[in-house]
Amino acid sequence: MKRLLVLLFSILISFNSLGETGCSEKDDKEDFINSTTYFQERGGLLYLPNQSKPYSGENLCIHKNSSGQYFLKGEIKNGKRHGKMTIWQKNGLIDGELYFKDGEAVGDTIYEYYYSTDQIKSVKNNKLVIKDGIQSYMKDGKWTEWYENGQIESESNWKDGKEYGKQTWWDENGQIRLEINWKDGKSNQTGWYENGQKEFQANLNKNNDGEVTFWHESGQIKSKATYKDGKCFSGDCPD
Repeated sequence: MKRLLVLLFSILISFNSLGETGCSEKDDKEDFINSTTYFQERGGLLYLPNQSKPYSGENLCIHKNSSGQYFLKGEIKNGKRHGKMTIWQKNGLIDGELYFKDGEAVGDTIYEYYYSTDQIKSVKNNKLVIKDGIQSYMKDGKWTEWYENGQIESESNWKDGKEYGKQTWWDENGQIRLEINWKDGKSNQTGWYENGQKEFQANLNKNNDGEVTFWHESGQIKSKATYKDGKCFSGDCPD
């Protein structure tokens, strides 16, 4: 019977150790709830206290005096940060998201808000690049911006710091005003008047060579011209 009790006690200890989570942000511990368990870093890996195996599981830090609002939630894999890590403000708004692979940062998503209303202002995705030993972030993925009234202002796609695919702009009333489609350095651009009538159409390469057509607000063609190196080459060139 005594051996059985010892065995059960050992199993319970093992279960609690496996189920325990930790927080990686020990330097900010004055901002978190008192019951937080902090990881120990040994040889570049994260461990739970009194554990000999690198930690794998949830990385969780909770704001103090915030009714349980998370500060940080992410994943630790074999002692290293891995995957997405989300950071929140104390009021529940997302501050940003960081992305890791085998302990190394590879990108982020930045959230911005209008100060007076906490209305979302922008969400911007980037990737981390290292060149000559210097780290910097490059636009990569979707960038979205909103007006303060909540209406979307623009949506664009980026790849390795360059425009990629479709970019769209709207006015504060939700009317589409400009759309650009990028492919292989070439752009197909369309602009609209406030009444929804097409204002211009341009098909240009990276040197701004190509055709540009303008319409009157009534729908009649206003001008049509060919451009080279950004300058009007032939057709209805402006004076």
